[in-house]
Amino acid sequence: MKWIVYCTVCLVNGKIYIGVHKTENPNIWDGYIGGGHYIGESLPNPNTAYEYALKKHGYKNFRQHVLFIFEDEDSAYKMEENIVTLDFIKRKDTYNTKIGGKNGEYYDYIYQYDLSGNFIKEHLGMTVVAEEIGCCIHSLRA
Repeated sequence: MKWIVYCTVCLVNGKIYIGVHKTENPNIWDGYIGGGHYIGESLPNPNTAYEYALKKHGYKNFRQHVLFIFEDEDSAYKMEENIVTLDFIKRKDTYNTKIGGKNGEYYDYIYQYDLSGNFIKEHLGMTVVAEEIGCCIHSLRA
């Protein structure tokens, strides 16, 4: 078995998703499109921006490219960790919401409103909110 670091590109908007996948032959595509999904699966209840995009645009509008091939899982996840950083997921052209690597932290967008319901600011994850206002993440309530 081989481990690949791949990039899946949405042909409609150019957004990308970087991930790791285990495969028998990295030179023959096995239908894996990323985010735990294979071509043709139904997506009745998407939970991530990537899943929503797959459902909205259809699998036919996504292409996967192998970036790196590794003999072992740890090396593949280390490479993903080097690519999919917090700065990477903050970019507007990516679908990733989790820092790369085996133990990466998830970052979901959090929207801040005033008491009248007016939008104030978009934040990328509770960790970022805590850093911005100078408190411990455990003292915040979602």
